[in-house]
Amino acid sequence: FRAALETTLKKYQNIITAVLFALGLLLRWLATIKHEILWQIIGDFGTFMAGVVGIQFIYERYIKAEEQRVFLSYIKAISGSPVLFLPEKRGHLSKEYYLPKSAIAKNIDIITLSMRMINEEYAKGDLVRWVVKDGKNFRILVLSPESSSAILIGRQEGISLPDKIKGEIKRLGNLHQQFQKEVDKAGMCKGSLEVRYYDGIPYYAYFKADHEIIIGLYYSHIVGNESECFLVKETNEPVYADVFRNFVDHFEILWGDKNQPKTRGRVICRIGSEGVYFKNKS
Repeated sequence: FRAALETTLKKYQNIITAVLFALGLLLRWLATIKHEILWQIIGDFGTFMAGVVGIQFIYERYIKAEEQRVFLSYIKAISGSPVLFLPEKRGHLSKEYYLPKSAIAKNIDIITLSMRMINEEYAKGDLVRWVVKDGKNFRILVLSPESSSAILIGRQEGISLPDKIKGEIKRLGNLHQQFQKEVDKAGMCKGSLEVRYYDGIPYYAYFKADHEIIIGLYYSHIVGNESECFLVKETNEPVYADVFRNFVDHFEILWGDKNQPKTRGRVICRIGSEGVYFKNKS
């Protein structure tokens, strides 16, 4: 009975609203020509009823409808938004995003603190083949162990980050023979891999695969791998296009020499058509 009543009321909502509103006005009008106290009370009730019904009608027809429209527009924008927060923490994105995206992308740019992901995920996979045979291009920026930022971040995470960076760079050097062997076998290197130090404030972790960027946030109280990430896609939409471009420009400034503090021996490795170079391996 309740469901049937709700359905009926909803179906005839506009008619019921109009009748109640008109009845309220009628009672108010009758009270103006009747001077008994009872009619004054009835008139006040009519005014109250007309007001409540009128306000409800305005809310349902205009305010609520606008709220629903705005909400639906927001949902639509989020579902296709070029900027999305990801449910996974940064440390869990390697197998779910970084490696699959690297497998299909042509150009990959990375800003990292220590190269751990490269050594533990990429080096065990298809990194050598991707660069030598498939023609993928990797540009990787790793924080200089001489940077004051490395000392500060290491202190926040309870580790010696400069020593960790040096250790990871040494591990990277172990790939020298693998790359040299593959380049000699293929007779050429179709792609490129270059790793450079950068000296500055690590604002965020950065992973760009062609037209998409993953940004990993840094906090003073959370280890980097447990921080949130969001995805930024290249687009022509206003505002979003500027966000993507600003992240790309930030990488390019750090990668180039302009406004970038010099770090001694800045190029750690360079693999490409000119050969295979690893620092302290040549």
